[in-house]
Amino acid sequence: MDQSDSENVLAIIPAYNEAENIGLVISAALKHLPVLVIDDGSSDETARIAAGNGAKVLHQVPNQGKGVALRKGFEHAIEAGYQAVVTLDADGQHDPDEVAHITCSTINIMAEYQLLSITKAERHQFYGSV
Repeated sequence: MDQSDSENVLAIIPAYNEAENIGLVISAALKHLPVLVIDDGSSDETARIAAGNGAKVLHQVPNQGKGVALRKGFEHAIEAGYQAVVTLDADGQHDPDEVAHITCSTINIMAEYQLLSITKAERHQFYGSV
């Protein structure tokens, strides 16, 4: 993936009490994509460490679960004009360096599948109030 492709794709990382791992995950992901962390009501330093490592952080209080955190991230990506998203686990389960192997055609397919022809009203109906 080249730099112009990566500007249209957002890495979304839902996180709950992942202070121990989140910094390394963000540092690796930022080599390839901008990063959004949705802190899902963590009681540790997850949000502070995420922001300190260069991620944009949205807060979800109280803890509402990974699904709601992902929906919040998707809504942010749509509103910010991203063409596609890549989700990563905050615990390091997914290797952020693998993002570099995503091709432009893969991004286009993902973008068409996820975002094409979805109006704001339809997004609100599908995602609900985020």
